[in-house]
Amino acid sequence: MESGDMSIKLKPAVCIAWLPFGRIHIKSVIYATVIPVFRQSVKVSGDTSRKVTSSCSVHADTLRDIRIVKQITVTGDTQRRIGRCGTVLVDTKRTLVKQSRIVADTKIEIPHTLTYAEFKERGIRSFSVTLGELSLSDNIQLETVNLLPIGSNVQGRVMDYAFRFLIEETSQRSIVQSVKGTYSKDSLLYTAIHIYVERAKVSRYAAEIAASLGLRLHRLTDDFTPSQNFEGSGMTYHDFISALFGWTAKLPQRQINVFIRGDTLHIIQRGMEESVIDITNWPHAQPTVERKLLRSVWHSSHNDSTGAHNEEDTSPVPFTGTISFKEISRTYSNGFLVRETNENGYSTYSYDGEYLAEKRTHNVDGSTSRTDYTYASTGRDVYLFKEWERTTEAVNDGKKHTEYDWEDWSNEKGTERITYHAPLGYGWYATTVYVDGVLEGSSLSQGKPGGKASLFTIEQSNLSLGASYASDDALPYSSLIDTEFPVVGTDYLRALTREIEWLNRKTQETVTVEIRARIQNGVPDIDHIVDFTERIRFEGYEYFLQSNTVELTPRLLRQTIKMVRWYG
Repeated sequence: MESGDMSIKLKPAVCIAWLPFGRIHIKSVIYATVIPVFRQSVKVSGDTSRKVTSSCSVHADTLRDIRIVKQITVTGDTQRRIGRCGTVLVDTKRTLVKQSRIVADTKIEIPHTLTYAEFKERGIRSFSVTLGELSLSDNIQLETVNLLPIGSNVQGRVMDYAFRFLIEETSQRSIVQSVKGTYSKDSLLYTAIHIYVERAKVSRYAAEIAASLGLRLHRLTDDFTPSQNFEGSGMTYHDFISALFGWTAKLPQRQINVFIRGDTLHIIQRGMEESVIDITNWPHAQPTVERKLLRSVWHSSHNDSTGAHNEEDTSPVPFTGTISFKEISRTYSNGFLVRETNENGYSTYSYDGEYLAEKRTHNVDGSTSRTDYTYASTGRDVYLFKEWERTTEAVNDGKKHTEYDWEDWSNEKGTERITYHAPLGYGWYATTVYVDGVLEGSSLSQGKPGGKASLFTIEQSNLSLGASYASDDALPYSSLIDTEFPVVGTDYLRALTREIEWLNRKTQETVTVEIRARIQNGVPDIDHIVDFTERIRFEGYEYFLQSNTVELTPRLLRQTIKMVRWYG
């Protein structure tokens, strides 16, 4: 503060007082004296002064208030009674089946949660889902004005239908986005797996599949034993499920449907459903009814057979012979190509068991090619490890060389090409190519290089080449139902035979009906989605579900149900 030629400088100071109880209120007061007589500056320094009527000093430790009547002190050691004690010294053995290393940041995926009550608030214009027989994945689509990116996780519930899917395809027009989804377990379903149990009941396979997918299992099927050898097949979970249960479509009245609902894997055989839903009184349009006569008359190709049999007993004899067309000739031995000729030269193939070991080619211009194949064993699997190809250049001496011109193989002018294959994990393989010791390139691919074909592929290949079954007879009539079932067990095959006989000359009735729910105040009067977990009763008859297309908007709920039964 300044007044005329005078100035006052104040030095701030802080005084802190502490009392054990109560509050302290400090009121700042500044005292200044102004003497205008003097024309020279005056400096005044002072601290804040506080008068304390009384003072006290307290020294104390931490105070703990124990809310019990008296203090209790217990001192004791931990006692454990062992009925029997023994000492065993052993080495630890660990069998490493598969090794993988993943470096990643922590990822938190927050799904978009949708319920029918929130459709309007979340900008959902429509929701549709198609439930189909023999289909593991439902077809889910929705339209929304709130954009959803590819790969987003969407979950929710429509009536009593629980869904969880990943967005795999989108289409946008103006502000409306159409979304298509697939199962949230899609990446696992199409992951290659290795199976080390050669033969087991289907209940064990189903339990292992559900555990691997992180799902609960709900199975209502016969506990049969598949005849296929899945060991070392390298198939995906999706293929594995199809191989286990797809054959049941040959007998539609006991067909097994596999599907995922929420966190549960359902495997349900027709006729074993635990409930029946009556839709007779549901509001519906005029149904469409289709009927046709079925014929399942069959004749076994086995002279000693009296019923159905499994595929394991009827493998075709591998083809042996020569197939020729003009200048092209291919010779096979036990299903394997061993020699090939064409207008350019000759090629021979040699094998180590079921795997190609060497290919030699000698062309009429004198050029040659020799490739050796080396395989590596990884526990229970085999994959192509190395391809070593040595080629020689054409001689150009004006002569037509034959395969017996052995000096062509020693031509110094040529190229050496080495290809290495290495498994990376999760079905991926790395390929590296060197030409004359120089790196030419590398690539990544899915699928085992040089892998062994499946039994089905081998059989179909042999049949296409001209092979036949060992006991083929002239059939007086052909079967409308394939009687080759991939199961073992005489009793179960006999039961399948009875099912074939029962289906013969039955009338198949297919009914398609459209259910239309009335919606009042956003609540439909039908709150149930018909699913494969139940049979359907309609106008006094029981049917099995074939498909159900559900369409839902804020104003409409429609279920187009297609169901089937057999009678006669």
